[in-house]
Amino acid sequence: MSGKGKFEGDDQMRIAEKLAASARGVSFECFPPKTEKGRKNLYCALAELEKYRPLFVSVTYGAGGGNKDTAVGTVLSLKKDFSFEVMPHLTCIGAPVGEINRILDTYKAAGIENILALRGDPPAALESFDESEGIFPHASDFIKHIRKEYGFSCGAAVYPEGHFQSASLEDDILHSAEKFSSGADFGVSQMFFDNSYYYDFLDRLDKAGIKTPVLPGIMPILNFEKIRELAASSAKVTIPAKLEQIMGRYSDPDDIRKAGIDYASLQCADLLKNGVKFFHFFMMNRSESAARIIENAGIL
Repeated sequence: MSGKGKFEGDDQMRIAEKLAASARGVSFECFPPKTEKGRKNLYCALAELEKYRPLFVSVTYGAGGGNKDTAVGTVLSLKKDFSFEVMPHLTCIGAPVGEINRILDTYKAAGIENILALRGDPPAALESFDESEGIFPHASDFIKHIRKEYGFSCGAAVYPEGHFQSASLEDDILHSAEKFSSGADFGVSQMFFDNSYYYDFLDRLDKAGIKTPVLPGIMPILNFEKIRELAASSAKVTIPAKLEQIMGRYSDPDDIRKAGIDYASLQCADLLKNGVKFFHFFMMNRSESAARIIENAGIL
């Protein structure tokens, strides 16, 4: 299944240009499927979401580039089969520069124009991970390399509640500012469930003189226990008491999913009311929740 040809030719451009030219928009994050069934499910989901004319669809890379071959293959397939802009995630932790450049060469040849440049995390399954081969200590260094050597437009990951390795929110803003001053054209935020963290983050950026657009990361809840585990480990994401109370009422997976849609719909409606124009959905390779939220909140 392919959406190619539906909006042929007008959806392929730099994301920063789209943000500057668009009144509103949505984007989606998917992960590389490991099976043929997973690939078909992803294609069906993206075909459903293509009607929203996404600003882009990003493809994750995995901790330490653990699934890089699958990720690269997915990026190239989506680029070929769909009309929307595809943005690969790319991490630099522990990766030799030659390996990184080969991937960037592949993307350049395929007509990819945008990269989400990340430092990345070591694979959780490995007790020890050698970072010594990586020559980019920070995402900002990686962004500089990509911009200078390849000319891609770069996005950066940002953290409304602070990165878990940052000493403070002030320290985290400095790192975010470094990413933008190094050439990142836009930011994509970590998920959050309390909009005040996102608003406060934008205020801190503004006080630091940073006017670069930052898309809020919206996570439709499919499995609340997994969200809680992630929030309690390395994500540094607060679960509001209100959300705990709502999810505590349900045990059936369908009820949890519906409650997650309702919560995220209200979250997006509040963001809209406060002037947010663009929304990035972690779609988990499924279309229904993201589509319902977009419709419920009146984003488009």
